[in-house]
Order: sequence, then structure tokens, then C-alpha cells
Amino acid sequence: MKKLFIFNVFLMILYLVSSCLPFGYYKRSVEFKNCTGDTLIIGHSYFDAIDSVHCQILPAYDIPCVEEFDTINVPVNKELSLRGIMAVFPDSTCCEDSVYLFSRKDTCYLFLIKFEDVKRNSWKEICEKKLYHKWMVIRGKSGFVYRNIRYEYE
Repeated sequence: MKKLFIFNVFLMILYLVSSCLPFGYYKRSVEFKNCTGDTLIIGHSYFDAIDSVHCQILPAYDIPCVEEFDTINVPVNKELSLRGIMAVFPDSTCCEDSVYLFSRKDTCYLFLIKFEDVKRNSWKEICEKKLYHKWMVIRGKSGFVYRNIRYEYE
């Protein structure tokens, strides 16, 4: 009876642990820290050209549920609009899936646009006036990625 009880407790604990973590789970997102001191809108591209930005990097924290109050919506192309609700605050983190970041090669580009510039300018003006900073992300052979986002001149 005692052995059966211990076996049942063991099975229950095993079930609880396995239900919380899917089998084969591993973390594959890359977290970056905004070390610039500015609130940023961050665009991701596989190419060294701001015109090729195809997605916005999301903050790693919960986005406030006030989407109806988000008045910042800068259309980039027919698939992408930069949203103010997804701004990355100073000293906070943002993340993206490593498979998505490096799906084509071991280098990708993050285009850092100050939140104030996104509020005041169209996408065309941001590109023409070069109101952005480029940050190149390189994955090393060991998988290491430098994760502290800074402006190039810092």
C-alpha cells in the first residue's frame, strides 16, 4: 500500500512538471538591452538598408493594453507600420526569435529610431533625413550575440 502511494505521488509530480514545460522545450529568443538612454522604435532587416525593414522588434515586457489610445502609426510599406505601443524604453529589453533573426545569414541589422522622431516624421522623412542609427548584429560561430544596443559613436 505504501509503495503504491509513493508511486502515485511520483506519477502526479511527474505529470505536473511535464505539463508545465513542453517536452523538448528550449529558449531560442535573443534578448537585447536598450543602453542608449532613449526610447526607441527598432526595425529589423536582413540587409544594410533601412528601406528593407520588414518587422518591428517587440519589447520583452508586457505591452500595456491601451492600443486604442496609441496614436502613433507610421506606415513603412503595405505589410508594416511602426507602432508607438511597441516602443522599447531605456534600460529595458526587447526580444526576437533567433531563428527569425538569423534565418538567412549570421548578420542582421537593427535600425534604431528615436520615439520622438517617429512621432514627428513620416517614414519617408525618417529615411531622407537619416533620423536613425544602424546597429549590426553578428552571431559568432559559438552562437554568441552582443546584446547591449548602443549608438555607433558611444
